[in-house]
Amino acid sequence: MKKVLMNREEEILNHFLKLSNFSKSDMILKGKYLMDIFVEYGVEDTKLDPNGNVIAKIKGNSSEALVVNCSLEQIKDSRNIQMKMKEICNIGPADNTMALCALLILGDLIKNHYLHDNIYLVATTGGKSDSHGLRNFLKNVDEKVNGIINLQTMELGNISKSNFAVSRMNMEFIGKGGDIWQDYIEPNPIETAALFIKRLRDEELGDSLVFNISKLTSGVFYDIIPDKAHLELEMRSFNSSDIAKGVDTIKEIIRGLSKEENIEIKFKEILRKNEMAIEESLLEEIFIETQQELGIKTYSVISNSEVSVGMEFGIDTLTVGLANGKNKYRRNEQVEIVSFYKGIENLYKSIMKLDKKNRGDLSNE
Repeated sequence: MKKVLMNREEEILNHFLKLSNFSKSDMILKGKYLMDIFVEYGVEDTKLDPNGNVIAKIKGNSSEALVVNCSLEQIKDSRNIQMKMKEICNIGPADNTMALCALLILGDLIKNHYLHDNIYLVATTGGKSDSHGLRNFLKNVDEKVNGIINLQTMELGNISKSNFAVSRMNMEFIGKGGDIWQDYIEPNPIETAALFIKRLRDEELGDSLVFNISKLTSGVFYDIIPDKAHLELEMRSFNSSDIAKGVDTIKEIIRGLSKEENIEIKFKEILRKNEMAIEESLLEEIFIETQQELGIKTYSVISNSEVSVGMEFGIDTLTVGLANGKNKYRRNEQVEIVSFYKGIENLYKSIMKLDKKNRGDLSNE
């Protein structure tokens, strides 16, 4: 199959280029492009729903379904796309674009197969809130959905059946404010907030816990010490106990800073979610088996919001990585296209193996 996909390299890179060039305001046009390619590939039952989700259905022979999903939305500006169409090299930035390419190619590969389950290929909108995306689709789909495969561009071999435990926190650093020349001895909320960030970075939180400072706002004038600074951050881990320890560490830093800097610091945890996982996952079993056959190392390092959406509905849900790359989530992000071909092969073979099991065919492939 790798040779078949490599022979389609120019076609795949052409899809990548066109999908990457749609701006954030062009989601409807992007959706129509996906629809047109699905129809061109012979996936006739394709529609754009009122929320802008692209839904392509490949009919099976049961009243049950498998959903393959990725995000239609584009997070970063992709003007810096670099492509080498003669050399099989790197392309980037990838964002969700490679996952959309995978969705199109998968539709072409499985359209004529005898399938037990209906397969929905879905590109969803709605961002991380997902109020109009995957959640809306699951509420309105006619068939019973037995599994959801969420496509993530990187990394090849990643499969994750769990979502993160999350804590989101807001902090207010409150001082007296004043004139920069006369009242310089007063505590500066911005300076204290910066000290908090440095001390949090210096803490040994462990590899399993990550945090992100998402917002720091304060001040209006050049020559005035502000009386407040507002900071927002999020912690994530696959383990709820790590989150609890992280929150306790933050509270300890706050108590120390408040005393040292003689400043009031208000702390509020505005969200706490425990991790969720599907205990018995047929999808995980199938992908591990397929990846072993293909010589792909299996590991779990990423998850996404769609995993938690599937779990809310009690559906076996998995995040699957499609390709190797570097500088993930950065402007110079790149993906190895050769590894992407292996990712498509992994996805295709796993779905075929899953469908075979669902129809009760236990013979060797």
